Amino acid sequence: MMKKKFSNAIILVLVLLWVPLVCVGFAWIYTKTQLAVAKTRGVYESAEAGMRVRIEEGYVGIQKLYIENVGPNFPNGKLPHVWFVTARVYADKRADGRAVGNERNDFDFPGSFFIKTGTGWVWVPEGAFPVLLGKLMEFFRITE
Repeated sequence: MMKKKFSNAIILVLVLLWVPLVCVGFAWIYTKTQLAVAKTRGVYESAEAGMRVRIEEGYVGIQKLYIENVGPNFPNGKLPHVWFVTARVYADKRADGRAVGNERNDFDFPGSFFIKTGTGWVWVPEGAFPVLLGKLMEFFRITE
């Protein structure tokens, strides 16, 4: 009976030690993988430059382009390396053929996340959870 309780206690302790380690390991792999994928899409000298490139790739017949807002996603100083950029784009159409604008406006208002790395700024889609990625970069002190 004592042996059974002792072995259950050991298993519990091992599980309690391994679960956080596995979670941290997965978080580190996720962070490194997302940054590597982002770098394959392009590394830019600034978040604004990255947004301009994305717009040039996403629109046909650009007539006017205004960068409306560029800066940290959080105005309180948290995650200063995670920026959100918005623009106003007047163009003939989107690269996929869809019309620009809507019933109220004759322009698009795209926005994108960019993260500062040691080699420059990279675009991170919202589906890759850029804010979480920025927090994990801080946690692991990743600046690449």
